[in-house]
Amino acid sequence: MVRTKKIYRQHLLQGAFQLIIEQGFENFHARHIAKKMSCSTQPIYREFQTLLDFKEAACEYILAKVKEEVKLAETTSSTHLTDNICQYAKRSPQEFQRFFLMDERCRKEIKSAVLKDFKKFPSSNGQEDFETFWYATLGKAAVESYKKPTA
Repeated sequence: MVRTKKIYRQHLLQGAFQLIIEQGFENFHARHIAKKMSCSTQPIYREFQTLLDFKEAACEYILAKVKEEVKLAETTSSTHLTDNICQYAKRSPQEFQRFFLMDERCRKEIKSAVLKDFKKFPSSNGQEDFETFWYATLGKAAVESYKKPTA
């Protein structure tokens, strides 16, 4: 009898996403992800040739998810973008803290994506303005992410 495929690429990426939020990329190992998903490592190596390929796909997945959550494509000004990032930090504090503050690799990719969008704003004066914007926004969003929810 032929076994049917039950764990797909998307499931693996979602499992990796959860593991990375909880433990970071330093625990990104096939066994840890398999344990998180209650499966063997076989589906991982069936979908990805190497763990490095899986890690790259996970980074792309994270970046796409963050862009969607921050509504990066819809922003029209730096103020609007700051508000969106702060709302994301408030809604998903663990994700924000991991991807914007803790994980160097994710932070670089997210910063690069935000910079591309930032340059489209009419009031943008380039890299110097962006650095000020970036650190001010991270500060505001970090405060939001650490606030205790009120009942």
